[in-house]
Order: sequence, then C-alpha cells, then structure tokens
Amino acid sequence: IDEMLTGFVPRKRTPLRSADTVVLQVAPTDVASAWRVTISDQTPVTVRAAGDADCTVSGTSSDIYEALWNRRGLDSLVVGGDRSVLDAFRENVKVRWG
Repeated sequence: IDEMLTGFVPRKRTPLRSADTVVLQVAPTDVASAWRVTISDQTPVTVRAAGDADCTVSGTSSDIYEALWNRRGLDSLVVGGDRSVLDAFRENVKVRWG
C-alpha cells in the first residue's frame, strides 16, 4: 500500500487529477497505518496520517493492496463518503512496466 501511495501515485505523469480538491483516505483495519491522498489539478500528494477525507476506504491490508493495484473488486472493502473519488483513483492509477 505504501509503495503505491507514496511511490507511484505522486509521480508527475500519474493522470490522477481533479478540478476540485478531494482527499482519499486509505485506512487498513489490521495495521496501525493510514494514508491520505490529496487529489487536485496538480500532482497528487500523499501523507502517512489519518484525517478528514472525502472518501475513506477500509478493510484488510491485503484486500486494500489488491484493490489499489486493480487486482480485485471492492466487495470486501468498506467505502465511506464519495465513492467517485476511489473510482477516479482506480481509473487513473495503473502501473505499467516498460
């Protein structure tokens, strides 16, 4: 999760942008960690902390990890707030090799 949110997402070439600033919080239920990704018209910014968010996704670390990498659906996760924020993340953050 940390590699995706702090390594891949904040890259300038990541197409994740929003006309309105929104925050996605990722909060696993099985570890004492949380991340917030601020999405705006600039490069996304990730911080390792819990806080206010427009959308919060929670579940086990493994389920969140696979969902963020688009390797599983969202059925096993709890999504609170504006789900379109998470949908935009999944549509725009796709790691490609090569």
